[in-house]
Amino acid sequence: MKRDTITDVDIPGWQRSSFCDDGGVVRPYYWCGNGPPVLLLHELLGLSPADLSFGARVAEKGFTVYMPVLFGVPNAVNSARVIFRACVSREFDVMAERRSSPITNAARVLGRLMFATHGGKGIGVVGLCLTGNFALAMMADEHVVAPVLCEPALPLPLPWKRGALHASDEEMRCAKRRAADGVRFLGFRFRNDFMSPEQRFDNLGKALDGAFERHDLEPPHFFAHPVFTVGYDDTSGEISRAFERLVEFLAERLGRR
Repeated sequence: MKRDTITDVDIPGWQRSSFCDDGGVVRPYYWCGNGPPVLLLHELLGLSPADLSFGARVAEKGFTVYMPVLFGVPNAVNSARVIFRACVSREFDVMAERRSSPITNAARVLGRLMFATHGGKGIGVVGLCLTGNFALAMMADEHVVAPVLCEPALPLPLPWKRGALHASDEEMRCAKRRAADGVRFLGFRFRNDFMSPEQRFDNLGKALDGAFERHDLEPPHFFAHPVFTVGYDDTSGEISRAFERLVEFLAERLGRR
């Protein structure tokens, strides 16, 4: 096994562990809470304080939240250099349509570990921004029963890619099959978010044939992108209701104790 260059540090309120992905890379992850398992995949800034705060809020609602470090230094806002290196790495294919990023394989390994640990109905997967579409790539795993897509930003929204989905044809066929079998999908974005265009949700809704519940929220400002992390405003009625719907969805699908 080889150790990745990702840094892991102690974070108050979170337990730290690691897993070995299919490529033999040892990757750190953090977890907290007690209840059905939810895999929360961080966004472009890395496993930032805002992402950890979001994870803690979900855990407080009665779930065990797992957050892997996909790149960079956890509990910090990573530098532009670190973010750029992640975006051009082989693990993230930020321009790909009809193909998912290789890093999703590591997320699937951790998801299998979570299900083996907890059992129950299955696990939830919440992707954010850079990882927003990753739940689609994980639908081949039958234990993924609560997929959530928050402001999916891949592929990067060039004019001819605004409706594209960051998932392969086979992954989408699997998602459609799971939808036909009763799995439901949940999505959140702000209405004017150019990083996560509405055409993306339009096409996802068509592909999943009524199994996709989308929430297009009124943005707090023109450049709003993250719904639940950076700039999260729990005094906003619509955003607070969106968070409660997220919790309700996870509880419905996972059987929160």
